[in-house]
Amino acid sequence: MQEMKIDRSFVRNMVADKDDAVIVRSTIELGHNMGLKVVAEGVEDDGALMLLTKMGCDEAQGYFIAKPLPPDEYEAWLRRRATGDKLTEKGSSATGADSEG
Repeated sequence: MQEMKIDRSFVRNMVADKDDAVIVRSTIELGHNMGLKVVAEGVEDDGALMLLTKMGCDEAQGYFIAKPLPPDEYEAWLRRRATGDKLTEKGSSATGADSEG
């Protein structure tokens, strides 16, 4: 399945900015209508992640989830996530390390 990414410039302020929220929601709907997986970039807080989840976004990337990591640290991060150890993670991608933050 191909994917569509939502730029972090819209995601970053969507909780406080109604126009950004409309753009994000519309982009998610457009992507899904085109049969694409939708990935939001630049998730930096819990509010944005919760709103994206409510909007039906498929995946998220950003410092709230994890910071960019080198491969060996990424593998350890994945193992911690698989075992449910969320206390040591805060910070880029629900699907892995993200160099864009």
